[in-house]
Amino acid sequence: MLGGILCLKGAPGDIVWEQLYTDELRTFLEEHITLIYSGISRDSGINNWDVYKGFFDHNEQVRAGLGEIARISYKSYQAIKNKDYAELLKLIAQEGESRKLLSPGIVPDEINQFIQEASGLIDGFKMCGAGGGGCF
Repeated sequence: MLGGILCLKGAPGDIVWEQLYTDELRTFLEEHITLIYSGISRDSGINNWDVYKGFFDHNEQVRAGLGEIARISYKSYQAIKNKDYAELLKLIAQEGESRKLLSPGIVPDEINQFIQEASGLIDGFKMCGAGGGGCF
């Protein structure tokens, strides 16, 4: 992990940022998180458009999902500040589950199948936009 985690907090007329980094956090994340490149594009631009459109069209499922992600993000910030890294791992998995509700294509079928097959070996997963949307 290079640079740490960038925390952005919206404030009226401003964005407050904080760089979160400690060697302890880096070591914990390196020992507990694996980034997997699947090679499977999930058309993340289309999924992002679905989410934006759903928000502005007042889709209650999308709005609730985004609210849940905001809540989890704040709790993740608190977990990092309190050095409760085990809680952080749980929150990352929760955020991944919440993200799946925003658009049907967020998680490709092949990755869902992989996750089901690995269910006893992993505690959770989260899709991310790295690698053209093929990383989780």
